[in-house]
Amino acid sequence: MATLKEIAAEAGVSISTVSRVLKGDTSLQVTSKTRDTIFRVADSLGYQRKKAPTPSEMNQSPVTITVYVPFTYLESTSLKETMRGIELYCISEGFLVKTIHHAPGNFPYDTNDVFTIYLERAIEIEDAQKDNSEKFTKNTRTITHSVQIDESYALRQWCTPEMPSTVVFSSMTSSRVRDSVRDLEAKGRIKEVIQCPRDDAAESYQTTMRLLSAAQRPERIIYGNQLLALGGLRAFFDKGVQPGHETKVACLHGDANARFMLPSLTVQEMPYRLAGELLVKNLFTSDETDEFQRKIILTPKIHWYASWKEFD
Repeated sequence: MATLKEIAAEAGVSISTVSRVLKGDTSLQVTSKTRDTIFRVADSLGYQRKKAPTPSEMNQSPVTITVYVPFTYLESTSLKETMRGIELYCISEGFLVKTIHHAPGNFPYDTNDVFTIYLERAIEIEDAQKDNSEKFTKNTRTITHSVQIDESYALRQWCTPEMPSTVVFSSMTSSRVRDSVRDLEAKGRIKEVIQCPRDDAAESYQTTMRLLSAAQRPERIIYGNQLLALGGLRAFFDKGVQPGHETKVACLHGDANARFMLPSLTVQEMPYRLAGELLVKNLFTSDETDEFQRKIILTPKIHWYASWKEFD
């Protein structure tokens, strides 16, 4: 059966566009001609499209994704968006999603579900680790730790004279960030400042593609918010470049109430909804998923745990 990569090459579009069109994503802005071309090429190459699952088919699904969500953070924007990404992917694949609310730090270890995801704040996950629960240690693995820091501080930490960064932001970026960017640029700690005319993922996608196509790629790219980061990361994937290797990537904006950045240059923040989608997707495509892609599924504000038994 034809792969998405083969269809994309034949149709002259990106792999992500092929994937979204074949899944019936109506929010994707492409022409009807492009959609028709993708379907025609897919059919000619023998690609077998999945039918959208009916509610009854979903209820009969043998696979259940259980997500444990702490009561304290039910209204968190980042948690809601991550959950939405999880739900969107599960709906498209016909998996059943079961959400269980629990008290922070109180993880229900005894479960017979095949795949389990824990969403929790980093500080309380660290507290839970101190319980020295043998079962907890055996069945789960920590990917990274996250911290909350001011975005201006984050910029000063990231942008050094030895390795200046490229900063991509929009007119929607806070004035405090813009002031910090100008100050650091004047001090030679920022190599290039790119302002997207619109706060738009498509705009950031085109900008990032241009940066990655240059003879000398930037060593670091910092995006002003998650929308710009989403477009930028899509460009990395479509270009076949792994962010975090040759080019480090970060995003300044966490949610409406605070700003977050990870201090490590080898770990990236993912836009929350995309993080949720990839988190579940990778549970079912471990043979096609490398270590980097597993590590990239995180956000600074939400820490997730999953059973890694299937990967060991």
